[in-house]
Amino acid sequence: ALFALITSYQFFHPEVGKLVYCTRTVPEMSKALEELRNVIEYRVEVLAGRRVAQSLAETEAVTGDILAVGLSARRNMCIHPEVSREADRERIDEKCRELTASFVRSHANVDSRKTCEYYTRYQDFAAGVGRGCALPNGVYTVEDLAALGAQEKNKWCPYFMSKRLLQTASVVVLNYQYVLDPKVSQVTMLGGADIPVRNPEGSRIDEVVPGAMKEPSIVVFDEAHNIDDVCIEALSVRLDSTSLERSSKNLTDLAAKVEQTKQIDAARLQEEYQRLVQGLQDAGEIDDQVAERISSPVLPDDIVVEAIPGNIRRAEHFINLMRRVV
Repeated sequence: ALFALITSYQFFHPEVGKLVYCTRTVPEMSKALEELRNVIEYRVEVLAGRRVAQSLAETEAVTGDILAVGLSARRNMCIHPEVSREADRERIDEKCRELTASFVRSHANVDSRKTCEYYTRYQDFAAGVGRGCALPNGVYTVEDLAALGAQEKNKWCPYFMSKRLLQTASVVVLNYQYVLDPKVSQVTMLGGADIPVRNPEGSRIDEVVPGAMKEPSIVVFDEAHNIDDVCIEALSVRLDSTSLERSSKNLTDLAAKVEQTKQIDAARLQEEYQRLVQGLQDAGEIDDQVAERISSPVLPDDIVVEAIPGNIRRAEHFINLMRRVV
């Protein structure tokens, strides 16, 4: 009933923007989208009957169809054969970023780094449709998108496809966190499309000023009595022994990398000094005895430290601080 009411209002008032329907679990999300599919199928059937009764061509009347999509975490949408086998949600997110990050893809042809073929196919597909809608109108559950993405003719990433569809869909069904959690909500970029600004007289101005005005949206929380718990969870941090051990290992690896960089910089300084001595000797400014005496000096620590870039010194301070925290 709620879907019928809101989508009917959207049908007659397109200016209200999209419906953002929030659920707690993936099964609830799929159930909501199935109910929405029944509502839209009935509307399309009714409008088709009216079209026939009025002898109108399909192009002369609105069909009543919409684009609706569900979005869930990578864990529930990933179809990569290796990444999807991971049991830990955070590990799946980490491996996905390792295969899809822009710097990884930019070096893929240079050092043969692994990339995600499904993400690559998604990018190619998205580039082909430009700013248009990536999929035809319909109601797409998480399972529908995963099945479509896995087809041999498609082989694109369902997760990133779903994120793209959010911007053009009339109805979006997703988890509470995508709206309530500040860290997660940035992923969806929900908040309405930019709309033209109006002058004081109220007449429409054709230019669209990014961020000046936003298209309104309708937000519905299913089982809204759970919002308090979700907000508390979103703004809380849980630490266990595994996370602390992993953090300590990462700090050790980072410290080793910083030390390696320091040694490289010190060696570079020594090479510069040797070239300077050789240049003076070649120019006849010093003789062989003097050159031999000063060719292997012990550089003062303050000079060596000064030769280390400031960002490296800041990295050492950061590592020491994080070691105290961990």
